[in-house]
Parts: sequence; structure tokens; C-alpha cells
Amino acid sequence: MELKGLISDEVLQAVQKSYDSESYTNSIKDGIQFLLDYIREQTGLITDGDALITAAFSVEKPLIKMNKLQTQSEKDLQVGTMMLFQGLYKAIRNPRIHGSVHDNEKTAYLLIAFLDYLYSSIAAAEIPFNFDKFLQGVNDKYFVRTKQYVNELIKSIPQNKRLEVLIKLFNQRESVNILNLSLIIGSIFPQLDTTQQEEFEKVLIEAQRHDADRKLVILTYSLSDPEKWKLKEKRTKLRMEKIIVDCLEKATYLLEEGNDNPEGQLATWAIRFLGSFENKSELRNLINTKLKSYYTDNLYVFRWILPILPKLYDTDISRDTILGEIKETVNTENESSNEYLDLLQKVYYQYPKDWTKRINELLPRTQDWESIPF
Repeated sequence: MELKGLISDEVLQAVQKSYDSESYTNSIKDGIQFLLDYIREQTGLITDGDALITAAFSVEKPLIKMNKLQTQSEKDLQVGTMMLFQGLYKAIRNPRIHGSVHDNEKTAYLLIAFLDYLYSSIAAAEIPFNFDKFLQGVNDKYFVRTKQYVNELIKSIPQNKRLEVLIKLFNQRESVNILNLSLIIGSIFPQLDTTQQEEFEKVLIEAQRHDADRKLVILTYSLSDPEKWKLKEKRTKLRMEKIIVDCLEKATYLLEEGNDNPEGQLATWAIRFLGSFENKSELRNLINTKLKSYYTDNLYVFRWILPILPKLYDTDISRDTILGEIKETVNTENESSNEYLDLLQKVYYQYPKDWTKRINELLPRTQDWESIPF
């Protein structure tokens, strides 16, 4: 008997392996486990048995509301759903967990269809969003910094609460891991409509006028578009740019894993915006100074800033100045010379033709790069 097309993809994924291998009792247990785990995931409960079902569906204070609970009929449906799940435990799950039940294909087919009915019912139910539980997930030490993981986490936020959650997260930023927070906010923000995005940007701008904390700056740059940076309110923009320039001055490349260089982290977050800054001359002077400084400063420039140099040095004179500094750094007679050359070659093919031509003139060793295929 074919399950595909009869039941939801979620339930099918939970039971298919056992069902296809004709382990029918296990397929039923797999379906029940999926359903109970889904209830726990949606409610934040960690209990089992009657305690789990009563807390989830109790008509007095349900975590999963099957309806508005205004009429007697609606309340009866809520109680009936709770009793169905209690019966699921007592009549279907427990005998297969604690006994020696051996199900055939027909029984498995019918019970899995029933489990899918229960799943579809509660999937469509109203499940109150728990912000504190969500915040625990954002701060979880096992948080996985991938798009897939983040999307799964934010799925629990009702559409009409996303702006509210975004603002609440932002206001509690001091108690939240900044890397996790930037990923979460960066994923929620595009899902807002234009009016909601504008509302959240107002909250950001107001905070930027008064605060200069590191988390605020990271969040500002992680949500912004470099092409639209010039359109931002000038006072706020200049203030944020000054913060980044100050951090960039202190930024160095970390040679030992585990060292903390918050200024470097902050400046690195904003590097893609440097080409849109108002005061580029200050940036150029700072980068030139770093290339005349210590190895860790040189390495920071070569690893992070080389890709955006043409946007900062946008005249022939400024271009030749920075490439002259790069030449001096690369020609340093120590073991770092080849490391610098390797980093330069990584960005070489992204540079405009006039830049690569000038690099070839200043550093004859790079002339062979022209013959290397893309």
C-alpha cells in the first residue's frame, strides 16, 4: 500500500524507511515519535505522557489552541483532541513500546493515516509564540550558523509578530550572541514588508544617534546595502563611519586562534561599505599607515582590504600611491613576502585593467599572472 500522496511529506519522511523495509510496527512508532516531538517543539514542553498532552491541549490554558474556544462546541473539540492524543498514548503507543505487538501492512497503513490526520490538525492550530523560548534558541551554545538552521528557527515566529520580535531582539542585543543575532535579524528583516522595514530602520537610526556600542554597529552594517548607504541620514552615517575608522585604526590580524580583537571584528564587518564612505581621504591615510606598520597590520590590509582598494583609491595618483606602498611591503626581505604575493594574486583578477597593468610595472614578478587562465 502506497503512502506517498496519501499523507503529508513531514509524516512520510518520519515513517518511510521502516515502512518500506516492512518493519510496520516500527513505522507506527516512528510516526508517533515524530508527532510527539512536534508537539514538544511547538510548545517548548519537555514532558511526556499525560503531562505533555494535558499541558499542550488543556481547555483551561492550552499551548495549542484548536480554535477560539468561545463556544461549547469549540471547547468540546479542544477536549476531544486532547483525549485523542491520550488515547494515542494508551491504546497505540504504549502497547508497541512495552509489549510484543506485530503489525501488518494494513494496520500500519491505517494508523499512519490517522497519525497524519492528527498532525495536520495541530499543524493548522494556533500555537502561541514564546519569545523567551525563542531567545534561548538564539543563545543556544549549539547554535549552527547556517542559513538552513536559522530559517528553521525563525519559522516559529508568526508573520504578524516578526517586526515585534525583531525590535525586541534588537533592544536585548546586550544579552545575545552578536554573530547569532546578526544572522537571525538578517534573515527576518527581508521577510518584512516595506513599511515594517522602514519602522525597524527608524529604531536603528534612533539608537545610532545616541549609542556607539559594537553590537549596534555590526547590526547596522549587516542589514544595510552598500549601494544605499549614501542615502542614509548624513549625521547618522558620518557618526557610524567615524566609529568604523576608529576601529580600523586599532584592527590587526590575529595570529593565534582564540585571541580577541573586537575592533578588528567590527571593522571587518563594515569593510564592504568603505568604498561608499564620505571621508575616503582619512581611510586612505589610515591604510597607507598600516602598510608601513607591523606585520599584523600589513596582514590585516592584505587579507581584508585589498579587494576594495579600487573603490577607495579612485584617481591615478591615489592608485599609484597605494600600489607603491604595496610594492614596498611585498619587497620586504623576509619570509612574509611570498605570503603577501599570494594574497595579492587572489584579488588581482578582480582589479580593473589599469590596476593590473600598474602592478605588473611595479612588481615584475606578477607579470606571469597575466598568462594564468581564470
